[in-house]
Amino acid sequence: MDKNVLLYDTTLRDGGQGEKINFAPEDKIKIAKKLDEKKINYIEGGYPGSNIKDVEFFEAMKTVKLKHVKLVAFGSTRKPKTKTEEDKNLQAILKSGCDVACFYATARKRQIKLIRNNNLSENLTMIIETGIFLKTNGIEEIHFDAEHFFQGFKENKEFALATIQAAIDGLADYIVLCDTNGDCMPHEVFNIVKTIKKHFPDIKLGIHAHNDSDVAVANSLEAIRAGVEIVQGTINGYGERCGNANLISIIPNLVLKMNYSCSFNLTGLKELGLYIGECANRSPYEAAAYVGDSAFAHKGGRHVYFVKKDPSTYEHINPSLVGNKRRILISEVSGTSNIELKAKELGLNLDKDQAIKLLSEIKKQEKRGLDLEAADASFALLAEKIINGNKYKPPFKLKHFRVTIVKEGDNPCYSEATICIEIDGEDIFRGAKGKGPVDALKKALLKTIGKKRQLDFIRLMNFKVRVVNGYIGTDAQVKVSMAFGDSKNTWNSIGVSEDIIEACWQAISDATAYKLTNL
Repeated sequence: MDKNVLLYDTTLRDGGQGEKINFAPEDKIKIAKKLDEKKINYIEGGYPGSNIKDVEFFEAMKTVKLKHVKLVAFGSTRKPKTKTEEDKNLQAILKSGCDVACFYATARKRQIKLIRNNNLSENLTMIIETGIFLKTNGIEEIHFDAEHFFQGFKENKEFALATIQAAIDGLADYIVLCDTNGDCMPHEVFNIVKTIKKHFPDIKLGIHAHNDSDVAVANSLEAIRAGVEIVQGTINGYGERCGNANLISIIPNLVLKMNYSCSFNLTGLKELGLYIGECANRSPYEAAAYVGDSAFAHKGGRHVYFVKKDPSTYEHINPSLVGNKRRILISEVSGTSNIELKAKELGLNLDKDQAIKLLSEIKKQEKRGLDLEAADASFALLAEKIINGNKYKPPFKLKHFRVTIVKEGDNPCYSEATICIEIDGEDIFRGAKGKGPVDALKKALLKTIGKKRQLDFIRLMNFKVRVVNGYIGTDAQVKVSMAFGDSKNTWNSIGVSEDIIEACWQAISDATAYKLTNL
């Protein structure tokens, strides 16, 4: 390995500024523990001088023992014409109990004059005095975020360099160069960082990049290549506007492509992204590099044929290195290689004739809108029917169901479902109440099956509805895709019908039958 890079996560602060992201206090603590478990070097917990929630978080974290990371309190310099000891923001940092503080000030001359209502000399003095105040009052390590640094450097090099000198005079341990507007290009970042290293050869530098030009990861990597030692970013790239540099992409690129080392265990990468996404209530991005469900998914028959012979023909790394896995997709462009590998992935053995027959059936289903490429449960049941032929016995058989939607006065609608299924030769009838027809139908089915089979807790994780042929109006077919999960696994199913409840039933039925056959 060439050199170690320190990882600084700002998901709890900068990531939380992303649109539609609002971490609950308990989620922030869970995320901090998870990042500690994954051996991230620094966690920026929040801005205690700006809001009550962050103050409460730091107070709660005083009782949490972190094994690997340093918890960082974020803030600004003292206010203009204010004594450091009287500044409430700086007092909040000291009260946070953190050993590491990160404070910011702008390195852009234009920003100071137009927006900050300040003068250049005072801005530099604020940086120096803030750093010294924090260091002399018990903060062991100080990071200085030079906000708008790259913009400031391009507009007025001398002043941008002066802010760095002020941070040095203020006893900062790391000086972090920020592409705050996200408008710098990778080659510019590399050249500017190289220039800074020439002017200040002994300082430790960091990079903080935003993704407004969709190059935050590239900018971070170029900054590291130019000599930066610490990289700031967020998990899944969460952050204000277009987000921050995505640590989930930066980490494997550093280790697997650039010969750097870091503390993070790569095999936990996908799990971490999913965990943080769940806390943020954000659906996973399927095409995310390295960790997305589609990152190592193969659909074209020719691609699958070659991947079967040598995965490196269409994969840049072994997916297991980052905790991911290869997926074979099924569609009208599939060949028998797709079918055979997909069946094998699901623990099913197909001979050549069965694979051909299954492929033919899949193409018929797709013609009517039943897309099986990401519906493993529905595909597995179809394959079972082909393999076993007349001997195939479904785990249960629907006799009938009825779903009623109830509206009472000004109260929200609710639904009631009754269902009768045959299982082990016995007809079983049950009913359930749900928030909607799909919820009621799912509950009724599971309650009925529970009479005969012990099922783990099954949760509906995702539910998508799409009109297949909308041009024919209300007679159009509806495609319903569902994702289910229990304590250990997730699986997907699909249904298509002119009736949305019928399509939902197909998806629920397939998902439940798949679970029963894989107990």
